[in-house]
Amino acid sequence: MSTDWIDLNRSFVPHRPADERETAAFQSYFRAREHGPLDWPRLLEHGRVVVLGEAGSGKTCEFQAQTNRLRESGRTAFFLRVEQLADTGVEGALDPSDLHALRAWRSGDQPATLFLDAVEEARLSKHTQFETALRSLAGFLGDAVARCSIVLSSRITGWHADDADIVSRLLGAGPGARPGEPHPDLPEGLAVVELAALNTTQIRQLADQETDDPDAFLDAIEQRDAWDFAGRPYDVLGLLRYWTTHGALGSLTEIIEDDVARKLREDNPNRHHRAPLTPEKARQGAEALAAASVLSRRLTFAATGAVAADGTLDPEAVLAEWKPDEVRALLERPVFDEAAFERVRFHHRHVSEYLAAGWLKRLLDAGAPRQAVAGLLFRPSHGRTEVVPDALAPVAAWLAGKESWVRKRLMAVDPDVLLEHGDPSAIPPEERAILLKRLMEHHRFRPGLTPTAQLHRLADPSLGPAVAEMLRDPELSADQKELLLRLVAIGRLPGASTEAAKLAADRTQPEGVRRLAVEAVAMAGGR
Repeated sequence: MSTDWIDLNRSFVPHRPADERETAAFQSYFRAREHGPLDWPRLLEHGRVVVLGEAGSGKTCEFQAQTNRLRESGRTAFFLRVEQLADTGVEGALDPSDLHALRAWRSGDQPATLFLDAVEEARLSKHTQFETALRSLAGFLGDAVARCSIVLSSRITGWHADDADIVSRLLGAGPGARPGEPHPDLPEGLAVVELAALNTTQIRQLADQETDDPDAFLDAIEQRDAWDFAGRPYDVLGLLRYWTTHGALGSLTEIIEDDVARKLREDNPNRHHRAPLTPEKARQGAEALAAASVLSRRLTFAATGAVAADGTLDPEAVLAEWKPDEVRALLERPVFDEAAFERVRFHHRHVSEYLAAGWLKRLLDAGAPRQAVAGLLFRPSHGRTEVVPDALAPVAAWLAGKESWVRKRLMAVDPDVLLEHGDPSAIPPEERAILLKRLMEHHRFRPGLTPTAQLHRLADPSLGPAVAEMLRDPELSADQKELLLRLVAIGRLPGASTEAAKLAADRTQPEGVRRLAVEAVAMAGGR
């Protein structure tokens, strides 16, 4: 797997509080059409910029690459780590040749760009180290700071509300914007932006470099509905790693398991040395936090050392036997990202649901009574009727893939949960026909809204005869027929194509049923 930087032409969006992000993204889309994208050339026209991004979003690689690109174009640029600035000053943060070049630039009158990487890493040892680093830099630069553009990077959780004031107070406003129309997403003074998620074109660029068959890789992402796992370079490289190792993306369970295992590892040896966590302990901690989040219906955790606000969980209370540095190390793993100021949350909600199911499975394996777990997942309603709370339905579905008794109980109580959530491919093929029959009997599903990816996961060639038998039932509603026909088409089930053809030719059937029947015959083929 290549580790060379690939120019993905990354774009940026303004940093906004969580509740304003959808509006901000909408505004940025139309601004980009009128003013051009918010990209590196635009950012580097600004005197003071902070680039925020989740772990694994590519901040460090981008900073190093932009430093090299500016130098190759004849401009002066330097890359420094904020942690080293705090610990050793400028003299220790640069190699001798760069230090000599910076001193020479300082004595002249030309502009320069400094990339200061990883604000949050400076705070691993002491909260005030960020301010210490900027004081050291300001002291070294002196008056030359006014002709120096400065770009800082930080994980979003590592950027605090008062940091903008520290930058302005110690480094000033910097040089004014270069000539040209200012971009509306770049305010005067310090601009705080976030790296945007990768788009399909950028994902393909990475795939082109890493596999001989990028089309097959992208098709596999589409078929497995794995786009949520391809928003960052780290994510895509992980999927590519799985793809090149296994020759396929595998089931949703396998993808998530591989994704979680990678993101709970600490690949930075400096961080690991300061707060070592074994993979097993990191997994147990993540599962406990996931369970606390799902069961309490609170999606965010207070950052380590911050006061837990209303509606926010205190991770140190959940992991009461852990040291604070261990909790901090866990929350900085890429399985988490920011939710708002001094709060973190799981990067994907379905990952937290998967991990919460793992926590329940761990309890069961340790001897917890089934009745206790069942009491969490199945609640009485209107006397003897059982229901699965909406918030726990995904957890129940994931656990059902590992525990047959949960699966059987869901089939009896609420079979829709097994189709709408979790990984239907984890259900043994011989039980999927039973599930389909229960879905027909239950008749609470919304077939047009059932995700295509879930039908992909449910489909198995062995289901053809069972689906054909169901399609012959004259009592089936149009909705039921549509669900089964979608399954025939998506799963390419030739064993049911004859019955689909009969429905396609039956003029008494609703238009939607006949249309799906034609599609099913075309996709499934058969005799």
